[in-house]
Amino acid sequence: MSAAMLLAGSSSPFILAASADGCTEAPAASCVDVLLKQALAAAKSVEDEWVRGQALVDVALAQAKAGDLDTALATAKAIRSGSARAFAMQLVAVEQAKAGRFTEATAAARAIETPEDRASALFEIGNQQAMSGLYEAAHASAAAIERVGARSMLLSHIAMIQAQAGDYAAARASAVAADREDALDEAHDYIARTQAEAGAFDAALATADAIALAPRRDHAMGFIVIAQTRAGAIAEAAATAGRIDNPVGRGSAQMFIAAAQSTAGDFVAALETAGRIEILQTRGRTQSRIASDLAEAGQFDRALEVARSIEMLDERADALRQLAVDEVGRGGQRVRALFLETVAVTGSIEDQRTRDFLLSQVIVSQSASGSADLALATAAMIAEEVIRDEALRAVAGAQMEDGDPSGALVTARSIAHPETRAQALVDIAKKHAGAGETDAAAAVFSEVRALSDDVGATPAEAWMADRLRSNLAESQVESGFVEAGLAELRRIGDDALRARAAAYIARLQAEDGDLAAALATARAVGDATARFEALWSIAMARVKASDFTGMSAAVGEIEDGALRARLLATIAVELAAQ
Repeated sequence: MSAAMLLAGSSSPFILAASADGCTEAPAASCVDVLLKQALAAAKSVEDEWVRGQALVDVALAQAKAGDLDTALATAKAIRSGSARAFAMQLVAVEQAKAGRFTEATAAARAIETPEDRASALFEIGNQQAMSGLYEAAHASAAAIERVGARSMLLSHIAMIQAQAGDYAAARASAVAADREDALDEAHDYIARTQAEAGAFDAALATADAIALAPRRDHAMGFIVIAQTRAGAIAEAAATAGRIDNPVGRGSAQMFIAAAQSTAGDFVAALETAGRIEILQTRGRTQSRIASDLAEAGQFDRALEVARSIEMLDERADALRQLAVDEVGRGGQRVRALFLETVAVTGSIEDQRTRDFLLSQVIVSQSASGSADLALATAAMIAEEVIRDEALRAVAGAQMEDGDPSGALVTARSIAHPETRAQALVDIAKKHAGAGETDAAAAVFSEVRALSDDVGATPAEAWMADRLRSNLAESQVESGFVEAGLAELRRIGDDALRARAAAYIARLQAEDGDLAAALATARAVGDATARFEALWSIAMARVKASDFTGMSAAVGEIEDGALRARLLATIAVELAAQ
């Protein structure tokens, strides 16, 4: 059934009005106007005052975002619910400020009844004014805020913007006006960063030295190190890093310097810098980076020596793994030996969770390199079932990529947990379907179906079975097995799971252009929220396809006025942005 036939059989006032105004034909500006008028009418039709107020907030915001600021303000002012009216006024005032209409925005903000929403509006207006260089007006907005915390925060924001613009004296004055303990330190942090980015390193350091709180001072020093390093002033950067009090921050700065030295090929200096890092983990990661760069430069033996010298076992293992991955990319001959050494180092880590996690990372790398046999052997070393199962799923996926579907099936079937096993099998089926191998895909999908029936009968097991069926139904429809997917959908016993799966399938059908099927699937959803989500997805999919007749049909299915208003408002904003 075509969208036009669906429209012809509907009595929805939205559809009739939209069709009459030509909104179903093209995303013209007049269509946005029609949609907003329909959204307003739908919102006004809601009987409950609070719900109506929330719907009108959605409409007012959409009108403002679509550029109709005067109408948006009128809509906001007309809301009866005081809290909803204040919130809508705040949103519209902010949109006015974004459009540069500061006088109107300020007037709207001052008319807001609740102090919280009034403060929020004035804060955003002041922020927009500052970003436009209107600092005096921004200060006036701050002065109008009654709440001390919000006023202080806005002044700090103004100081940050002034600092970034290079107006340092004004930034300091704004920070002082903020009257907050760390406001001046915060401003000095931004000033130092801006000075450093401009290459004024001595001035940046002097500014950083004026910061009272050590953590904030360290933060500024760290940015100065980055700027000095990028400018090639390595000796100066190293000296600045040495002035950072906290060893963690100092180590991060030294790591940045070492990485730059290593990238430039100055490996001796990079290793010396790394050796000064006190935090073992940071030092290890830095050495790992240097090892990779050495290998890339053809100094593989030296790279291996550096990796093996890393003190922390987990960082050493990761460095060796990365060398193996790099060797794969270069087509080198030492891949297997490197992976075996990586596994040996990882296996010696005492903490089981850390060991299992690192082994799973090694497995992913081994699988991607075509070493499925090594990956399977490594998987057997993982103690925790959940991590092992996910690792095996990754191996099965890699085997499919390598053209080994039989091996992939064997690996997937070895997974202990039914849900992860089903996911691995679904991955395989979808890969077959994508390659046009429909018989093979259907056979694996059938295996998953049988697995869902064999999970068990306890409530927890029944729910797991329904999760498997939900994933299966969605995956079958994604892969073109629509009838099988819809049949599987009907087998889901849990209402919530069935509703979510149906909503997803309806969206897929809409994206494929089968509007009648999508609407039929959506209508069958029992849960009202999920049905609305399905219709929302259908409408947006048809908008994306410029099918406004189809969009109208989906919107016409929504009976709740507030929800219909929200969707219409969203579509209007989407079209206005095009």
